[in-house]
Amino acid sequence: MKLSTEFYDQLNAIKNFNQLDYNDPQVVAIRLRADHELTAMDQKGEYTSLKKSPRQKRPNSIYDLYENGKVIATGTANEIAEQTGIKKNTIVKFGTPKYVQGIDKKVNKYAEKVGKK
Repeated sequence: MKLSTEFYDQLNAIKNFNQLDYNDPQVVAIRLRADHELTAMDQKGEYTSLKKSPRQKRPNSIYDLYENGKVIATGTANEIAEQTGIKKNTIVKFGTPKYVQGIDKKVNKYAEKVGKK
C-alpha cells in the first residue's frame, strides 16, 4: 500500500516546501494524515518492509602492535587493549598510514593491519 495520491497532492500544493510553518493548520492536518496512514500500514505489516534493515556488523581488523621494531601483541584492537593497557582508539590510531608515516619505527610504537576477523 502506498500513501494516497491525495496526500501527495496536498503536499505538492504547499509552496516553499522547505520553509514549512509547522504551526500552520494545513501542514498539521497533512502530517496527522501521514501519521495515520503510516500507522495503518505498520499494523498490516506493509510499513516494516520499507524500514532500513539493521546495519551489518563489520569484521574486526587484526593488528600487530610493534614497539622498537618488535611485535609485542597481535589481535583485534580490543584484545590488544586488554593485553597492553593501551586504549582501543589509540591502537587504531597507531595503525593509520598517516601516523606510521610520521614516526621513527625504531623508537615509537605503531601498529599494522594484518587481516580481518
